Amino acid sequence: MTRIPAHTVDDAPAASRPLLEHFARQSRGARRLLNLHAEMAHSPVALAAYYGMRRAFDEHATLDPRTRTAIMFTTSAVQGCGYTHAIHAMLARASGWSESDLESLRAGRDAGDVRLAALLEVARAAAAGAGRVPDTTWQRALDAGWTTAELLETYASVGLSLFTGGFTHFAGTRLDVPEAFSPSPEATRGVRPS
Repeated sequence: MTRIPAHTVDDAPAASRPLLEHFARQSRGARRLLNLHAEMAHSPVALAAYYGMRRAFDEHATLDPRTRTAIMFTTSAVQGCGYTHAIHAMLARASGWSESDLESLRAGRDAGDVRLAALLEVARAAAAGAGRVPDTTWQRALDAGWTTAELLETYASVGLSLFTGGFTHFAGTRLDVPEAFSPSPEATRGVRPS
């Protein structure tokens, strides 16, 4: 059950309206708001926090979109959030991930890219362990060629995904995008919070 009223651009608090307009324009011509945005608009600070995180990626991201969507898809699988998992599945498909790749990522397998697997292992550990990543997992990512800056950007992607998923759980947001396959417990295979 949804706990927070969903707004339109016209009935949202005044401080939320410009951001809702932004998200409506981004909806690929549909000019409709996702329930996520329409509910966040009830609190301008919640919507602005989300927007700020998204804008940081638009302006400063160095990881390519395919890698970023794999991180967020993996994070939503660990978090067990159907809403963000569905959104991240759509974004991952648009970034070139196949259905079999997504199934591998969801289950915590490498999807054919050992270097990326090391990075996603960091993302899984951070998502499952409230940011805690075992030293061996961190070192495997460095040994695979990821830089400390890229690992920090990975953490930022994990944080955005957790913020979004946490909000939809908190608000009881109704799914308004095509449902992805269910997040599974296998996604956290081998991850132990420290």
